[in-house]
Amino acid sequence: MRRSNKELDVAVKGNLFYRISDFFKNETSSGILVLIFAVLGIIIANSPWGNFYFNFWNTKFLIKFGDFEFKMSLLHFVNDILMFFFFFLVGMEIKREMLVGELSSLKKSLLPVIAATGGFLFPIIIYSLINWGKDSFRGWGIPMATDIAFTIAVMMLLGNAVSHAVKANITALAIADDIMALIVIALFYSVGVKLIYIVTALLVVAILIVLNKVNLANEWIYLVAGIVLWVLFYNSGVHPTIAGVLLAFVIPTRIPKDFEANIALVSSSLKSIMESYKKGKVFPDTKVNFSTAIEKLKNSEPYLQRFESSLASFVSFVVLPIFAFSNSGVYVGNFSINDLFHPVVLGVALGLMFGKSTGIFTFSYLSIKLKITDISSKVRWSEYYGASWLAGIGFTMALFITHLSFDQHPRYLDYAKVGIYLGSVISAIVGSLIVILTNGKKLAQNVK
Repeated sequence: MRRSNKELDVAVKGNLFYRISDFFKNETSSGILVLIFAVLGIIIANSPWGNFYFNFWNTKFLIKFGDFEFKMSLLHFVNDILMFFFFFLVGMEIKREMLVGELSSLKKSLLPVIAATGGFLFPIIIYSLINWGKDSFRGWGIPMATDIAFTIAVMMLLGNAVSHAVKANITALAIADDIMALIVIALFYSVGVKLIYIVTALLVVAILIVLNKVNLANEWIYLVAGIVLWVLFYNSGVHPTIAGVLLAFVIPTRIPKDFEANIALVSSSLKSIMESYKKGKVFPDTKVNFSTAIEKLKNSEPYLQRFESSLASFVSFVVLPIFAFSNSGVYVGNFSINDLFHPVVLGVALGLMFGKSTGIFTFSYLSIKLKITDISSKVRWSEYYGASWLAGIGFTMALFITHLSFDQHPRYLDYAKVGIYLGSVISAIVGSLIVILTNGKKLAQNVK
C-alpha cells in the first residue's frame, strides 16, 4: 500500500538520522554541546588521565620545508587556527547585523549598543579595582564579553518566559559586545606589533575590495586571501584570529550579476523534474536537472550568506566543542577555599555576575528614561533585569582572552577559569530564576 505524504513525513521524522540532523540544525544544541565538552574537559583534567590531557594539548607539531620551519602546540593550533573560523563567522554575523539586522540602523542599534557599553565597562572596572597594582591586572579584559551561544541557549530553554523583544535585544547586545571585545584584543592584547605586516595585510584587504568592485572575486580568492592574512597577522604580533574578522568585512553581499539567468535555469530544471515525476521517471531521468538546479542556486547566493551558511555548523559543532574541551581543563586538586577569594577569581566572577547585569541594566534604564532609546512596551523591567544577568554568561571569548592574558602564568590561568565558571553558572541560575519568577505563567504555558 502506498503511503500518503503525511505518513511519509511522520516516518522520516521518526528516523534516527532525521533526529540527529534536526539536533545539529538547532541553535540551542550548539550551546548545550559546547557545555558538555567543557564539563568533559574539567572532569578529565581532574581524573587519572589529567596529565595525559594537559600533555596532549601541549604536544608540538613541526612543519618543515627546507630551511622553513613552523612549530606550534595543539592548544595553539586550536586557539590560533581553528578559532580563525570562529572569528570569521562572528565577523560575517556582525556585518549581516549591521547591514540588515538589529544593528542596521541608529534606531535599532542604539539600545543594544548602549547596553553593551555598560555591560562592557562595569566588569572591567570591577576587575581592575580588585586587581589594581598587581601583576594579575593584565586580565582586566576577561569578564567583558558575553558568550552568544550559551546565552541564546539558556534563553531558548526558558521558552516563552523570555519575550521576543528581550531575546532580540540581548542577542544584538552580545554582537555589539563582541565588536568591542575584538577591538580590545587587537589594541591591548597584542605584543611587539610589527607594522610592516599590518600594512601588508591592509594592502591585501584593499586588493580584495578592488576585486569586489570589478566583480572578479571568487571563492578561491577568499581562501587564498584568508591564508595570507592569517600568516601576516601571525607574524605581526596581533592575534591571527583578527584576520578572520577583517576578511569577513570584505566578503561581498551583492547579488551576482547573472542572478536572473541562474534563477530562470533553476525554474526550468524544477519544471523538468516535476514532469519526470508525473511520468514516474524521477530516477535516473532527473539527474542532470537536479545538478543544474543545485549548482545555479548555489551560484546565485551572495558570498556572505553562502560562507556563513557553510561555516555555521562546522564552527558550532566542531570548532567550539574542541575549543571548549581543550581550554576548559583546570586541575582543582590544589585549590582551597581561600583560593576562591584570590583577586583573579573574584575579579572575573564578580565582573561577570554584577558587572554585566548592573552595567547593562543601568545603561539601558537611563537611556530609555532619558528618551535616548526605546524598547517594546510589552517588556517588563524585571524580565529585562533577569536577561541582563544571563548576559553574564561569559565562556568562549572569556577563555580566549584568559589565554592571551595569562599564557605565561599557569596559576593565574587556572584562577581565571574558575572565576569564569563561577560567574557564568551563577549568572545563568540567577538570571533564569528572575525570568521564571517574572513570567511564571508564560513558562507554564510553554511547558504544557
